[in-house]
Amino acid sequence: MIQLLNKTIKRAVCFLFAAIMVVSTACMFGSCTSANPKVTLTVSFNSKTYKIEYKLYRKFFPQTVQHFIELAESGYYDGLCFHDYQDSVGMFTGGYEYDAAQAGDPETRGLVEREYFSYLEEHNVELTQTVYKPVAAGKVPTEGTNTVVGEFKSNHYEIENNDKKYGSLKDGALVMYYTDKSEADSTQVTVKRNSKTAQVGDDWEKDAEWYSTKGYAKNSATSLFYISSVTENAVNQDYCVFGEPYNEAAQEKYEELMTAITKYIKDVEANGENSFVQETEPMLVDTEDWFYRSYKLEATYKVPMAPIILTSVKVNNK
Repeated sequence: MIQLLNKTIKRAVCFLFAAIMVVSTACMFGSCTSANPKVTLTVSFNSKTYKIEYKLYRKFFPQTVQHFIELAESGYYDGLCFHDYQDSVGMFTGGYEYDAAQAGDPETRGLVEREYFSYLEEHNVELTQTVYKPVAAGKVPTEGTNTVVGEFKSNHYEIENNDKKYGSLKDGALVMYYTDKSEADSTQVTVKRNSKTAQVGDDWEKDAEWYSTKGYAKNSATSLFYISSVTENAVNQDYCVFGEPYNEAAQEKYEELMTAITKYIKDVEANGENSFVQETEPMLVDTEDWFYRSYKLEATYKVPMAPIILTSVKVNNK
């Protein structure tokens, strides 16, 4: 009886060990990913550094999160500045470095574009493609655009049973920043879609990967994002809120940064000095040099004169 019991225990232990090895191997060589990857944003302001840990919502915004992680791992975000500061919205980053020697330039206020498409090419960055150049109906696209699908409500993207209102703005949240490309609404791209049950031609298939034609304007995010300074109890219609501070300690670190900025602004005003921000002339945004771009998208920014620098974005786990 004892021998039989020992054999049974040994078999159970062996089975458990084998199961662990299978899972470990799958994580090493497969797509073992977290529903809430964690990243650390290191921000420097006024000679002080703030490390803010974020959790990302891959479960709800998988393509946006994958795009962000791949850019972070490539080093794209490291050393960029927050190029636009708006009290009632948040602070924007993802596209410019800051050169103090050029701060007096009324056109740029010290902003130097980090050209997104050129950076990817020069650093051999391979992104997971979700938006492609148009193809004929029934054809599988092959040439990606290095932009990302708009996973937000006004683009017909819905989260089922969203009682917790994922996608709503929160103070300190990360928001994928879509520049206004409304003038390109008539331009079409082929978008990769994933659905448990998808329509393919006249039929419906389970676990199908399929493609559809959609407008370029809301499927063209590159690297721009912002940190929200407001909270809304409703799902944001036009932006993708894809992450928030990981825990209370992370939220406190974010608030510490914002308190430092607010104090600095008050000191500037009290001393009767120039405004904390200075506006640029219209600048090119998301400069793109591929197949149908025939217009120039421009925007003006309110640039902090005491630079806020995104020192690094480190991926802690995927």
